[in-house]
Amino acid sequence: KDQNKIQRNLKQIHDNLYNLEQIVENQKLLLNSDDIRLLAEPYLRTDDILEYLQVLQSENNLPYIMKEKISVIKQDIEKFKINVRQNFEHIIQNIGSSNKHKLRTEESLARAEEIVDFLKTFLDHLENKADSKQDHSNLIQTINQLNNILKTLEYLVNIEWLPLILKNKIRIIEENTKNVEKYINNLLRFKSTPERPVNNQHVNRLEEAALWLQNFVTHSENPEVNNYVNHFSNEFI
Repeated sequence: KDQNKIQRNLKQIHDNLYNLEQIVENQKLLLNSDDIRLLAEPYLRTDDILEYLQVLQSENNLPYIMKEKISVIKQDIEKFKINVRQNFEHIIQNIGSSNKHKLRTEESLARAEEIVDFLKTFLDHLENKADSKQDHSNLIQTINQLNNILKTLEYLVNIEWLPLILKNKIRIIEENTKNVEKYINNLLRFKSTPERPVNNQHVNRLEEAALWLQNFVTHSENPEVNNYVNHFSNEFI
């Protein structure tokens, strides 16, 4: 029975890795999109995918070829994260004119709106996952991400000729970001320093990560994400 359980587990991991390879290929296609908003949800999911792969790499009974595949997928996912950040930074730099902190064109306004929507999606994601179950290091990472959001919002809101309605939207997101930051700081006050997880916790993390992968494919609320995962969603175990 134990051997059968191991085989079933390996089969599930094999299929999950196959689906992750498909996600990676479709992420590459999304990088060619002119709308940064389409990259928000896939970008945010990369942390969950990398966490899942990290847990898999610590499994002792995985074949060498499977561990090699995990390493390749990790590299591709990390490259995707870097490319999204570079696209994001490039758009930010080109919203304002080079010699003055002013809006360049109507196209720049559209780009600014995309960035604000991207940041709103990012904030919602951080807020939803921020709870007492997160360990110390993850909470610290979330704080750093919130700080980056605040810096970007501060830059955007000071651009001249930006419509008032967009500035107000930025202010609201900024206030919400600060509230989430306060909430996480309160969690950190009662959170002990990181400790090595026990085996049962390790198993639970693996199960939670696998469940997330399944839910992401079958229950995504983002229609654009659905478009590029639906064709292989039924292959998930």
